[in-house]
Amino acid sequence: MAIPKLKLKKLMDICQKYNVEAVVLGKFDNSKKLQVYFGKELVCNLEMQFLHHGLPQRTMKATFSKVQLSAKTPTVPQNEKQWISAFKKILENGNICSKEPIVRLYDHSVQEQMICKPIVEKNWMVRTTQ
Repeated sequence: MAIPKLKLKKLMDICQKYNVEAVVLGKFDNSKKLQVYFGKELVCNLEMQFLHHGLPQRTMKATFSKVQLSAKTPTVPQNEKQWISAFKKILENGNICSKEPIVRLYDHSVQEQMICKPIVEKNWMVRTTQ
């Protein structure tokens, strides 16, 4: 992020308060260039015009073709077994099924500062009493 030099100390104090690492990477020098150094060696020297506007944008053409929808009416399950089968088929869909394996794979706790973990036990779904 780019901030005025006068507000740098305040930003660093806020970052320190919330245990967020912050480092000054550079400064604006009115050269209208991005100059990156590794030690004393210049490793990048790009005009700001290129950074902000880049290469010319590609023009792409698209066509629309009307999709023919089936006039077939879906069948409605007639008994409990068919309803359960239909329900299971719906839950198998990747957009609807449980995201538990993904949540368990990644660390969502972020330095253990979460009050409530995403999944606290293996069978975490809410159950209703009959």
